[in-house]
Amino acid sequence: MELKIIHFYPDLMSLYGSYANVSVLRRYLEALGCAVTVQAVVPGEGADITGADFLFMGAGTERAQRFAAEDFARYGAAVKAAAEDGTAMLFAGTAMELLGASVTDRDGDTYPGIGLASFTTVQGKRRIVGDVYGVTALFPEAVVGFMNKCGQIRGVEAPLLTGLSLGFGNEAEKGPEGFHWKNVFASELTGPVLVKNPRLLEAVADAICTRRGISLPEERPSFPYAEAGYAITAEQLKLRAEARQGLQGESARTAACGRPSCFLQRPAGAVRIQLQPQTDAGKRDHGGHCPENGPGSGCKPLPGLILFRIA
Repeated sequence: MELKIIHFYPDLMSLYGSYANVSVLRRYLEALGCAVTVQAVVPGEGADITGADFLFMGAGTERAQRFAAEDFARYGAAVKAAAEDGTAMLFAGTAMELLGASVTDRDGDTYPGIGLASFTTVQGKRRIVGDVYGVTALFPEAVVGFMNKCGQIRGVEAPLLTGLSLGFGNEAEKGPEGFHWKNVFASELTGPVLVKNPRLLEAVADAICTRRGISLPEERPSFPYAEAGYAITAEQLKLRAEARQGLQGESARTAACGRPSCFLQRPAGAVRIQLQPQTDAGKRDHGGHCPENGPGSGCKPLPGLILFRIA
């Protein structure tokens, strides 16, 4: 089976090694026995994208994104028709923003997307940078990646990631991220996202093959280094997410009562011991008590460390 991949603007929109999304997908499809050709689309040169099995555009700077948007507009109708027909496609990084109704840059200038979806993007001066750990309805495994953007994508009705334990989503921290409709996959995660997530790579390949009637073997192609890399990344990001959740929970409890020790509970059968700090130590006896309690004694009852000793 011969398959055709359309790669929009590989020189202009290829930050963070985005081209590797095409490389790993091609390798996966060839491992299934398919012959794969990749056609690059260059700004200013027309290209026929009809009959393509997969469309891809990667991440670019905000300046490159705007330049790409001007040329990409000519393909808007064809891309929307292909999406409606079930053609698989991935728009990664800032390319995702071009699928929406409009993009407003940091200076307040607004330019149109192709309108495949109704969401809008508003870019600001603050960059949002960090790792992401989230979940999707497509498979049980977590999705991992890295985020470096300055835009908030508003009004996404069908996110690719339904929730995050770590990182920033379309509009808010730990909110839904990306966009998924039919066989359209879009996410601002970099990594590249298909390199870092073997299950997402499988999902995209399955969408391509199912549409072409290619029967998929029970035992799928496996790439040990990719699997091992994903396992390590997912484990570490999960631990980081759990650690942050624990710290946030402790901070919330502290804020609710005004002091860290208020949520300490005495274990059953324990004896309460309060250790006084060294301040005013010279004015206390060997037991840590104030021998003088009158005005001007200079010996004040001080809060100390609370311990519990099991009797």
